[in-house]
Amino acid sequence: KMSTRFSDNYFRKVESAPAADPNADDDLSIVASDDENSSSAGPEDARTTSSSTAKNAAADLVRRETKAVSYLRYFILIILLICAIGMTIGFYNLATAAENGECLASDQVMDMFALALEKNLRQLRMDRLGKAFTLSSAFSSYVLESGVAEGGFPMQWPYVTIPHYDVRTVAALASDDVLEVNMAPLVEPSEQSQFDNYAVLQQQPDCTFSGCQVVPGIYNKDGSVIRSSDATSPIWQISPFDITDPGDRLANQFSDPVQGSALAEMTQNNAAVWSGFDYSGTGGGNGSPDVILFYPIYQDFKQVDIAGSVSLRMNLLNHLEYAIPFSLPTEMNILVQACGQAASFSLVDNQLTYLGAVDEQSMNTFKSLAEAAIIEFPALYQYGEFEDGTGGGNGCPYEIVIVPSTVTGFVANAPDDGTSQKAVVLTSLAAVAFFVIIVSFLIYDWLVERRQAVVMNLATKSTAIVENLFPAQVRDRMLQDIEAEKKKSKGKGDVDPGVGDAAATPVVPATGNSSPSATATAPNKVSVKQFLTDQPDHGNDLSSQPIADLFPNTTVFFADIAGFTAWSSQREPHQVFTLLETLYRSFDVIAKKLKVFKVETIGDCYMAVTGLPNPDESHAVHMARFAYQCLMGMKELIRELEAILGPGTSDLALRVGMHSGSVTAGVLRGEKSRFQLFGDTVNTASRMESTSERGRIQVSQETADLLMAAGKSHWLKPREELVVAKGKGELKTYWLDPTKKRRHTKTHKDIRVAQEIAVNNPNAGPGEAPFDDKYARLIDWNVDVLLHHLARVISCRSRSPSRGSLVNHSSEVALLPAAINDVAEVVALPPFDADSSKFRRARPDVSMLQQTRADLHEYVKRIALMYRDVPFHNFEHASHVTLCANKLLNRLINSDEYESEEALHNATFGISSDPLTHFAIVFAALIHDADHTGVPNAQLVKDKHELAVKFDNKSVAEQNSVHLGWELLMDPRFERLRKCIYQTNVERKRFRQLVINSVLATDIADRQCNEERQVKWDKAFRKKPNEDASPLQLQEDMNRRATAVIEHIIQVSDVAHTMQHWHIYRRWNERLFHEMHEAFQTGRVSVDPSTNWYIGELGFFDYYLIPLAMKLKECGVFGASGYEYISYVLKNKKEWERKGKQVVQEMVLLYKDAEEQEESSYDSDYDSDDLEYDSPGDLSSVDDEDDIDSLSEGN
Repeated sequence: KMSTRFSDNYFRKVESAPAADPNADDDLSIVASDDENSSSAGPEDARTTSSSTAKNAAADLVRRETKAVSYLRYFILIILLICAIGMTIGFYNLATAAENGECLASDQVMDMFALALEKNLRQLRMDRLGKAFTLSSAFSSYVLESGVAEGGFPMQWPYVTIPHYDVRTVAALASDDVLEVNMAPLVEPSEQSQFDNYAVLQQQPDCTFSGCQVVPGIYNKDGSVIRSSDATSPIWQISPFDITDPGDRLANQFSDPVQGSALAEMTQNNAAVWSGFDYSGTGGGNGSPDVILFYPIYQDFKQVDIAGSVSLRMNLLNHLEYAIPFSLPTEMNILVQACGQAASFSLVDNQLTYLGAVDEQSMNTFKSLAEAAIIEFPALYQYGEFEDGTGGGNGCPYEIVIVPSTVTGFVANAPDDGTSQKAVVLTSLAAVAFFVIIVSFLIYDWLVERRQAVVMNLATKSTAIVENLFPAQVRDRMLQDIEAEKKKSKGKGDVDPGVGDAAATPVVPATGNSSPSATATAPNKVSVKQFLTDQPDHGNDLSSQPIADLFPNTTVFFADIAGFTAWSSQREPHQVFTLLETLYRSFDVIAKKLKVFKVETIGDCYMAVTGLPNPDESHAVHMARFAYQCLMGMKELIRELEAILGPGTSDLALRVGMHSGSVTAGVLRGEKSRFQLFGDTVNTASRMESTSERGRIQVSQETADLLMAAGKSHWLKPREELVVAKGKGELKTYWLDPTKKRRHTKTHKDIRVAQEIAVNNPNAGPGEAPFDDKYARLIDWNVDVLLHHLARVISCRSRSPSRGSLVNHSSEVALLPAAINDVAEVVALPPFDADSSKFRRARPDVSMLQQTRADLHEYVKRIALMYRDVPFHNFEHASHVTLCANKLLNRLINSDEYESEEALHNATFGISSDPLTHFAIVFAALIHDADHTGVPNAQLVKDKHELAVKFDNKSVAEQNSVHLGWELLMDPRFERLRKCIYQTNVERKRFRQLVINSVLATDIADRQCNEERQVKWDKAFRKKPNEDASPLQLQEDMNRRATAVIEHIIQVSDVAHTMQHWHIYRRWNERLFHEMHEAFQTGRVSVDPSTNWYIGELGFFDYYLIPLAMKLKECGVFGASGYEYISYVLKNKKEWERKGKQVVQEMVLLYKDAEEQEESSYDSDYDSDDLEYDSPGDLSSVDDEDDIDSLSEGN
């Protein structure tokens, strides 16, 4: 979208260029002079004539088809009119009697919130019931399996004390909402006296200190006397329990109104029961009431005779907090009603607050609001299903009412019965009317679209294909053939197309006296539809006359993108086509304006011609202007494209060649018919392009003669040396517009000085930017990549709310222990989520994240300033690593090799399903070399550098980068950015672990770290799988593999230049050599790198790069990308063996020359198209996948 937006601006600028000044025709950027415009009007007129013919035929067909739906259109208009009148009357009556309130919240948000809350609450209730069931079963099992209790009491209920009670209840108390877990036996009246004795006996061993109180027996909480006929349920065991304060121990729960009512329901229905609101507890410190879940304890596993109960006391506010979907951006009032009691809560800014109790009348008022959403839950739970409360008791069903936060009072707004009934009737009428309108529109639209598709497909396809592929003369002939076929069909009936007796005239060459009227239908001609369709019989019928002409005076143009092959090896397919489509579209706009005919594009080569189909005396001048404007237009476009397509895009350049002469042109028939040019002129023009230089236009002697004859000799400059062209020998050629000077490229020192000036001068004006254009584009590109992944994080979080406690970002501080101590053996990734996976491939909308973009831009800019002025470990290299990491991630995320999203999740070990992991990897790639000194870690340790001392001589540069990147992220100005990245402590921990593991994985010089990573890889992928592993162990194994793959992604990206085109490898290898050589010259390194550079690179290939590339295939995650990287690394090794020694000598000489000139140049201009191979498919030593497999086994 971005590339289309800025390219459209460029196209409009080209199309709106002012008319040329006839007196200023020396400038190549002039579109055309007045006299030349008049002479070249013929092709445009021919094009207009043929276009109008096709358009008239299409218009006639449209009119015929449209007439058929006219009557239906009138009928639908009458229906719409009647419906409109009815709806107007209905809405008027409804408006006079409607309520005066306004819609207080979005229905969509309310529904989403209510559905999410209901789903979460059901899961939460089931979880608490499961914990109560576990305790109940454990207590029953203990009694059945034990012998005789102490003191001679029988081991039967109620004389039971569960040993290690506090340990058994740990799992239940692990949830924040559970305040207390109690066990209470059911004591019959005949057992009360004996149970009191048992209780005193059991309490005495624990009560041996001063002040300890032994509760003498069962008592009522309200102080009343227990009657001899009443069964009791004393709270016997409490967790957590303070021995100094017995609390409610031995308190009869039947004496409490809330607890007694719930217990009665439990015993009567033999089911678990949720109590009403209990205000007798502590309320969790927030004033909110408690709710108690009572679960029966049975005498045996028949679950018939109840022996007691297990109760979980929960704070209602904390209970709701577990279920609230905090990720939904809304503010609500939530009311909970049970047993005639109601409590209200407020949800504002993701904070749930208890407001107080609500009376029944106010609760009913809230429930009657149109905006209210109501959720109902039963009170009883039996046999694994929710019951409606029937069968002996009604329990206390829970009702949850959700209303917008703007409702602050409890004023009844419900209309009376008469008005409500009238509103229902009118609303129903309006709904029916709307339904009729929608159905009518759908029918009408479907009919119109269906008929229009039939007409327009026939007209537009033929017209578009013919207009784009063929010149005006050829199109005229084809249209004439169509008309002849129609006439013959009318006169003779249906006959075999392509066979007839129509009169024809021979082909007339396109000379100066030729005209469209001079030609007629040729014998046995094939129609346009026949030879452009996919039917091979028609396309290969050579019995008809070919369409071909000789054009004696033309100029042929060839343009090739220098450096394209190497550039495309680093990009994804869609990025390659974005570049080509944008450039070629701009060339097409210029060609249309200058009346240049585009012939075709072959890969990154663009071919055009002037002088056909109509003669043009100034064909060389027009083509020269076209070439110049294409050259200048590309320079402008690629600078803007770099912000989208990544670093290195602005290094591309156009290489142009032109030659003038005669050509043979026509339609070469076959399955894919195309308009083609043939002849020596085409071959010579191609040689002019291949022997030209990047960013320059080379013309032949013939073209130069035509330009000189037109008075444009000052445009030309003879090339100093003769050009040796294949099949042509030595040729004299010329440069077009030789006065155009190359722009000076800033060195890293220039850039760094500009940055320091901006930092030290905060009042600098807008023209004094801290970065040059190239670095500014790199920053913008990094921001776009990060924002793309961050938008997916936010989108996924909105569909699948995060679990766990929230991070308080405002009080977050940068706790910075040694990063190497936080390296995780296994990073736990989230499990598969079917709901969020449906939107995984959707392109996130970043238009609403402008403030986040601004925060990201500020962060990336400050990271860029942290990078030092060194040739290799600089911000440009970090951007290259980010590019490669993003490419690997996109290959993994967008894989179409699997039938379902879950299958892809499992195949990628969960990496593809977690956007936070994607963001963390790209984030780590950006910061991984921040503040790198240009000196290896070993040298820093040897010199006892302050960083080495600080980080205990381990992964010094890498730990320093993590330290700086994390410290900057914790800055208060980036609080909003942190909220977007992570919201819960679980997310924060995972993000930090991923960043640390990724950055520290780039330390490839530490032998111990490499050995540990190899052990981790072997354990993940080379260990024999355990067929009897538990689900928990299987998940851990998947996370272990994911951790190894994530570290592998960043390792491959860090050295990706060695696994790309030779040009890319040479450029970054030279920069690294210069960085090490500069360190040697300044005394920071003791060994001259040139002495062992050739051998060292070979060892680096054999012992690190090739095994690293093989792991891409071994892990089975990246598909074809594994073979691509293996092919490139093997080819680069082979090329280094052949040219490496010479390359080292050239780098040494280049560095010495740069020192003599007092400037450093880290880039060499390589043209990838001059190299001996262009793609991984050319690898001679590795011919197919079997050879790669055997090589993998050998390593």
